[in-house]
Amino acid sequence: MLHSYVKMFVHLVWTTKNREKLLLREGRLPVQKHIAQYASDNDIRLDALNVQSDHVHAVVSLLSNQRVDDIVKLFKGE
Repeated sequence: MLHSYVKMFVHLVWTTKNREKLLLREGRLPVQKHIAQYASDNDIRLDALNVQSDHVHAVVSLLSNQRVDDIVKLFKGE
């Protein structure tokens, strides 16, 4: 019997409007916690998350029933 295993990682990056430095030090942790909780609530496997003053990096591992565009829509909609 053949078995297949697929592991897909996606690196998402999004920025503030005009790359303005809006996420000050004291505001980064609440944003990071909110994104992590939102991912958990929506069954998104968040492997890494980094919040900077003008952008956010997230590494997501997709489940077999998830599509990249659906995950991006969820994050952008939030």
